[in-house]
Amino acid sequence: MDLRQYTKQDVAGKKVLLRLDLDVEVNEQGQVDEFHDLRLERSVTTIKELLDFGAVKIILCGHRGRPQAGYNQDLSLSPVKSRLEFLLNKLGVQEKINLINDVSALPESAPGRLVMLENLRFWPGEKNNDRNFALELGRWGEVYVNDAFGNSHRSDASMLAIAKILPAYAGLSLINEIKELTRWLDNLPRPYAAILGGAKIETKIPLIKQLLTRADAILIGGALANTMLAARGINVGQSLVEEEYFSIAKTFTDAKIFLPIDAVLSDGSVSDINSVDSEDFIGDIGPRTAALFKQKIAAARAILWNGPMGKFEDARYQAGTRDIVAAITQSQAKTVSGGGDTLDVLTKLNVIDKFSFVSVGGGAMLTFLAGESMPGLEALVIHTSH
Repeated sequence: MDLRQYTKQDVAGKKVLLRLDLDVEVNEQGQVDEFHDLRLERSVTTIKELLDFGAVKIILCGHRGRPQAGYNQDLSLSPVKSRLEFLLNKLGVQEKINLINDVSALPESAPGRLVMLENLRFWPGEKNNDRNFALELGRWGEVYVNDAFGNSHRSDASMLAIAKILPAYAGLSLINEIKELTRWLDNLPRPYAAILGGAKIETKIPLIKQLLTRADAILIGGALANTMLAARGINVGQSLVEEEYFSIAKTFTDAKIFLPIDAVLSDGSVSDINSVDSEDFIGDIGPRTAALFKQKIAAARAILWNGPMGKFEDARYQAGTRDIVAAITQSQAKTVSGGGDTLDVLTKLNVIDKFSFVSVGGGAMLTFLAGESMPGLEALVIHTSH
């Protein structure tokens, strides 16, 4: 995939509208801490380069969470702004970021070289890929740069419509994501094991279909496994499942798919997967499942991991995920991981640097690896004439 990349000549003396992946968690103190800022760490390199290339103003934009239309203080980008200022300061950039609450404000009224537009999802035009909303955004810049790989599988106005209004280029972090994931796909040694957990089976269905043609073992835990088990008629009690995907889940019967054979329940006890009580729920994979998964991981020369094996945010249900992460990081295999919840686990366990590559994209990484459409990237592709 050959994307348009900006040069110094493209941005010098111009205002740059920079789309970033700002969808990060805040802690109980309302701050973005070192456990949730990898996406921001990757973005500051692009910001610094644009400043070094002579951009007169950089207008940062993105979203956080899934707000309903209208301002929501809990999902404001204010804590993101503060963390970006801190990370930029570490790179020697001491500029303050001016947070603008209204996209329709006059751009001339926003002082400073760094400006941030409030959460774009506060306006319905963002999710609707509305051209008029994109025109509002376009007033702020002369050049558009997409550095939000994690949102490039979506057709939002700030990803798609804007690229038809301003000269559009790919940012450093986005280019690196494409390079690393393409290298992964083009040089996959065998055996290849994929470990999938978490929820959101909808985002994983295309990848599972692709993995059935390329992987040697597909190890499934988390709520994703609950849905597949329940679709097969196995009682998972009160566990989180996505019933609307049962019909698709039933089709995944290939022998290379491995589901939990035991589980840690709500009271901390371990149960055979066929003996879960209707009033109980599954919090984690059990020790026999972990042992089976570790055996497959040890045999692999390429490993993909996305999603925890259980309810990792609860200390009682961390053992399965910790076991799997330990097995992956002790392996000599090529390893790739990514996704919001996965990033949190990797950061908390301090093992990001033990993976060959960690993507900041969750759904975007899965979509790219599955070979599905990536509208935000397709808007940046160089089309050669014949």
